[in-house]
Amino acid sequence: MSKYALNANNPIAVFRPPYTTTESIFSVAMSGADNPNTNNSLGQHYGPRARGDISISTDFINLMDTTVDRRYRGFGGDSLMEISNKAYWTRKYTGLTTDFVPALRYAEVILSKAEALAKLANGTVDANAVSLVNQIRTRANAAPIAPSRSRT
Repeated sequence: MSKYALNANNPIAVFRPPYTTTESIFSVAMSGADNPNTNNSLGQHYGPRARGDISISTDFINLMDTTVDRRYRGFGGDSLMEISNKAYWTRKYTGLTTDFVPALRYAEVILSKAEALAKLANGTVDANAVSLVNQIRTRANAAPIAPSRSRT
């Protein structure tokens, strides 16, 4: 049994205090003294409230599954994205001078394992890989994917 688990129904929790959820494996603390105006200010770059010079492209937004829960599409208090001034922004880093940066999350471990299983399957569908991907999709309230026929 692992001490790590997905943050059920709240993927943004790993980016919020106390930064020590069951999904947090390794995070880097940033403060106002760490490389001022660069690393310590992710919220300034990735959010619309400061300089906001790194937004999410509409091309990326259009790749998203339309069945994904609204929290991923920029609505609601626990949303991972927001819409401001007709642009999409991440809500992962909201502190203008302090944030923890999750370098490794349990969700990423699950997806890495699924990718490895799929690659080892050599062109066939690995049901375990599909099951792992569906764990992440289920948390996002996205429609599960079903194993399909082998690639030719």
